[in-house]
Amino acid sequence: MVRLAVAIVFAAGCDDHLFNSPEVEVTGTIDASWAGMEVFFEAHCDTCHVSIAPDLHVDIPADIDAGTGTYVVPGDPDASKLWQVLLFAPGVPGMPATGQLDEASIAPVEAWILAGAPVE
Repeated sequence: MVRLAVAIVFAAGCDDHLFNSPEVEVTGTIDASWAGMEVFFEAHCDTCHVSIAPDLHVDIPADIDAGTGTYVVPGDPDASKLWQVLLFAPGVPGMPATGQLDEASIAPVEAWILAGAPVE
């Protein structure tokens, strides 16, 4: 069922015209802290991962706390799936599905991961 939801989300591209759910506009800068990451996720991820396909929601703090490294490997962006999808790296689905974000938009995510991905 999850794979079907993923396929539907990717096929639709979470296009805000299709779902009438525009991304949140970010005003100011996003810092490399957990609070900053919450702003980033709200602006660029939650439209699909929370609103449209809640079964695709990823609990980043739980992943980090568990030490699984499934989505974030603290200190190592290149080993972090979160970073790979934002870069549209080969072999992983690029996100957001609406198109690759510019370097300035994703730089705080890389800095946060490099800083050890603190979730407090």
